[in-house]
Amino acid sequence: MKTFEDYINYLREHRWALQSLTVKIQGIQHQIDELADLLGDESKSARELLDTADSAKPTYRPKIGAKHFRLLAILNHYGSAPKAHVAKILGMKESSVDQLACQIRKNHLGDLVSKKGVYTLRAMGDGVADSQDFKLV
Repeated sequence: MKTFEDYINYLREHRWALQSLTVKIQGIQHQIDELADLLGDESKSARELLDTADSAKPTYRPKIGAKHFRLLAILNHYGSAPKAHVAKILGMKESSVDQLACQIRKNHLGDLVSKKGVYTLRAMGDGVADSQDFKLV
């Protein structure tokens, strides 16, 4: 038989999931409102609606910056390197190095492999070495 404490613990566990769903629903509602405003204007042509529909979509793409290219330059120069060493060279936390590596993989800047905290660069993307940010310092 469940006690009052069991129900309280159950509610605490699912509170976070409910909050994140609420935020997502609010975002979708905002997009629906924007599109409804566009559709309500009768002077809009179909082409204008299509053009503005793409801008109404939420797009989040992390910006590729100098630290991404510096990480690739370090691994290209030194070969395999532990995550802690790369983090010290770049001046950031180890978890941030993991995020940089993930963004590098997703944007096809390089083929990185991580095994037991050691990063290895197997291949670089086209034009990465030509970037002005591809330097050690």
